[in-house]
Amino acid sequence: MTTRLRRPLLLLGASILMMQALILSIGIVYAETTMDTEDQKQVEHPPMKNLLEEEQASDARFFFTQARMQGTVEETIQITFFSDQEVSEARVFLPEEATLLKDKLPTRISVEEGEQPNEWIVQSKRAQNTFFLPLVFEKEGNYEISVEEAKAQLEISEYKENNDENLSSADINHTQGTDIITEHSLTNLLVNPNILFNRGVETTIPHWELASSTTPVNVLSRNLSISQATDVNGWNRLSDSDFQIGTNWALQVNRTSGTRTLMVNQTIQTVQGHTYDVQVNARRNSSTGNLAITAYNGNGVIAGPNGLSSQTYSLDSDFQTYGIRFTANSNQTTIGFRVDGANIIFNQTSVTPTQYSLKLESLPSVGGNGQAEMDLLTQGQTTAIVATPNPGYRFVHWQTSNGNNAVIGDPTATNTSITMGNSDVTLQAIFEKEGRVFVDHIDSEGNKLADSEELSGSLGENYETSALEIENYQLTEQPKNAKGIFTEEDINVTYIYDVFQVNPVDPLNPEVEVEPENKPELPEDQGLFSIDFASRFDFGVQTISAKDQTYYAKPQRLLNEEGTVMEEVRPNYVQISDRRPAQERDGWELSVRQNEKFTDRETGEVLTGARLILQNQQITTAQSGTAPDLAHIKPITLNPEGAKSTLLKAQGSEGEGTWIYRFGDAESADKSVVLELPRGATPRATSYKTTLTWELSSVPDN
Repeated sequence: MTTRLRRPLLLLGASILMMQALILSIGIVYAETTMDTEDQKQVEHPPMKNLLEEEQASDARFFFTQARMQGTVEETIQITFFSDQEVSEARVFLPEEATLLKDKLPTRISVEEGEQPNEWIVQSKRAQNTFFLPLVFEKEGNYEISVEEAKAQLEISEYKENNDENLSSADINHTQGTDIITEHSLTNLLVNPNILFNRGVETTIPHWELASSTTPVNVLSRNLSISQATDVNGWNRLSDSDFQIGTNWALQVNRTSGTRTLMVNQTIQTVQGHTYDVQVNARRNSSTGNLAITAYNGNGVIAGPNGLSSQTYSLDSDFQTYGIRFTANSNQTTIGFRVDGANIIFNQTSVTPTQYSLKLESLPSVGGNGQAEMDLLTQGQTTAIVATPNPGYRFVHWQTSNGNNAVIGDPTATNTSITMGNSDVTLQAIFEKEGRVFVDHIDSEGNKLADSEELSGSLGENYETSALEIENYQLTEQPKNAKGIFTEEDINVTYIYDVFQVNPVDPLNPEVEVEPENKPELPEDQGLFSIDFASRFDFGVQTISAKDQTYYAKPQRLLNEEGTVMEEVRPNYVQISDRRPAQERDGWELSVRQNEKFTDRETGEVLTGARLILQNQQITTAQSGTAPDLAHIKPITLNPEGAKSTLLKAQGSEGEGTWIYRFGDAESADKSVVLELPRGATPRATSYKTTLTWELSSVPDN
């Protein structure tokens, strides 16, 4: 059997003074509050929530630093994305083939799986604009990563070892059509770096040439043509009979006689003022051998006073790596390898933009941390940097403690960039201790009414807080520390609010607040579900009669601004307000109980047969919404034995807001609350009264 539970939320009693005997009249009417003592199981309501819907901030917009990115299988690739406002959470969708390296996440960043497939929730302990995600892929392919509406494409290629012995002539022909590689790619800038042969009708070494100390170099893609004739050992002959060259996987130079040297060179594109590293693997096959590596300015001369950098090495019998560093002074630079020895072999030549290290420090170290998207950069290359203060600290600015020509985008911004100069850089994120003020808005029971606020500022600076306008609530008292100065100790400012009691309104014009005569004493702390007013029924002074009699309660009167009674009358009425949030509203009922028969309180004598009748019931409000239903269309006769009579019923969203339940209107105000007295009642000359209990209950269905 289903049981309906009721929780009385408000009980209000109104005493009614009846009639006197004979001609002597007594007109005393008053109200008193009574509590319903019926043994009921109370329904537990959920904790009170803020009536205001939380304001939804405009959605943050995310974007990636690069729309297309490249990476290699089983090597970590770091994905960076930004937000146009500081956020503490982002939803990221990663490819199924991607593994998120949680142990390499930045400090204060955590991730958890979302509800959708491949969805990850990235969370930061403090709101920020820049996020880094380290990923690794198990197989090659083209993938997509998205953050909200922003998307980026990832091209993951298979890792291949550089085994030049396996290159074919077709590979070499392909390199001949390769464009000169631009500055910021860290790939080899030299074309055909292993100096591989292209054997055919005319044997060549693509993109390389032989030169003497006075030969001008003006063509970037010149190819070294050699005789295709070979001797019994497979050596290719040169026009200079002192030298032979050979092998398919590297360049091997054999000096047949004399002490002359042979130079192999290539001209590349460079950026003026930028620094580059040249490297080559080499060894000697004879008892002695020297290799000179030289960079020239590329203006047409490969020797003499135009050399940018040069170094000569005495070669070892095993392969070693040798190199130089140079700074370009034009947009072309010639790289030369001069061979001096009986038999020398070299390969894996390379020219790469010099990478400089970016090191980040925090001052003080407990103040926070700085992060950079990359820690190795070439000159002129830019990377994103972000400073994250620890609780109790604020970011001040960026500064470099060492390094040349590095440029910080905005030194005072937590999220900015740095462009690398021409040396290693130590970048410092400067923090300072800050004061913090935490502002809370709660009701008298400690329930949170609005989001907490956090203010921060320099120690000694002034702060100021203010109360919020919260619907249905009013501030009880201004906190003493609403204003002050920031200190090292955290400051808590608490605003306490009470529910704003709804004032009585005119039952004929509910848009207007009024001051009714004979207001009842209402229970305090009714909350957001309340009876705001209930008229006291006064039947006045009547003459005793031996006949059946019908008496009417006086209409409700209002007071003017001076506190005197106005001549206009209003129907008697009950005012109800339901301001609870929608999720807490589950319907309600208004009922009334006549607690006892009309009685002379001094003698205990009962007025036999007296009946109290409520008629001309009407519902009205000043607002929109669905009205509650009348439980009875016809007049209601109250049971003098204490049984409850249901008057109004509201279901779901019905009855939201403030409603007037009145007895009559302007025409019938004085004929709507009725007292019927049969002739056998035999009243005496005294006062009779009874008590009504108005009950407003939340009645959820089980």
